Amino acid sequence: MIKYARLFLFVTACIFCTEALTAQPSTHDVIYLKNGMVVKGTIVEIIPNERVTLQTTDGRTYMYLMSEIDRIAKETDQSSSEEGLGPSFSIYGGTAITAGNFAKEGGTTFPAWVAVIRSRPPLQDPGFPASGCARAGFAGGVQFSTGGSVGWIINAAYAQNNVSHNPPWQNPTSTGSTYAVSIDADHWTSVTVSTGIKFGTANAHGFNFFVAPLIGVADMKSPNIRVDITESGTKETIQLESVSSRTITYGGEVEFTIGGIVVVGGRYIYSTPVYNIPYTIAYGTSFQIGTVSHDQSTSIILAYIGFSF
Repeated sequence: MIKYARLFLFVTACIFCTEALTAQPSTHDVIYLKNGMVVKGTIVEIIPNERVTLQTTDGRTYMYLMSEIDRIAKETDQSSSEEGLGPSFSIYGGTAITAGNFAKEGGTTFPAWVAVIRSRPPLQDPGFPASGCARAGFAGGVQFSTGGSVGWIINAAYAQNNVSHNPPWQNPTSTGSTYAVSIDADHWTSVTVSTGIKFGTANAHGFNFFVAPLIGVADMKSPNIRVDITESGTKETIQLESVSSRTITYGGEVEFTIGGIVVVGGRYIYSTPVYNIPYTIAYGTSFQIGTVSHDQSTSIILAYIGFSF
């Protein structure tokens, strides 16, 4: 985790420097003439009590006598000041959709986890998704964003997803053999902190959007799962304990702001947690403990809506 923290701090520092270099407001010289005209540009020469020479943004040069000038000022460009109206803070909530592929023991579905632990033919369930054993859940979080068309964001999100299961399950290798199966499980959970450089519109009022690549860290947590399997009058109980896995995350985000208040967006987060899950088996009068290991690639899509302050 130390190397993860160093990487996170390094990226954050780089983004902060980028924002500092790009967020400077532009200023220009303004000459107010006695006839009511206003001329903007850069003063290239001043001869006291005689004349002023100014170059406009289109490259043209004009000379004005002091007797023609009412006053001279240096002002911030209005469009730049609107662009840099400052940072925003938002809170949001929405749907968390996950997909995962298990590279080690257990294959791709939860019944295969159980099959590895039981050392018996795999259970089958057509209700399981092919890519993993977590279904849609909910997510919520907070996000900080700097002003300007180029800046940086940092966010934190919590996601909770249901365990995928749809009993009863059957053993396809034993003709006529049906298991009575019950399952009790809590949820997959994750806490992610991400940061990245944003690119988008700079108008602080009305409709805005940005896109941003993200890098961060996550604490992914597997669910507590209890499976009771009754076969030929004998009950077998398998208990999988919840464990955490800390990992680096990568991804991206797109967000829209409507009316300067309502935010609507989507975020993709990819990680590769490694779970070493302790389990216990109680079968008749026998008792067994062990650990089942899983390398998992996890993709989480957060679709959210919230409010900006």
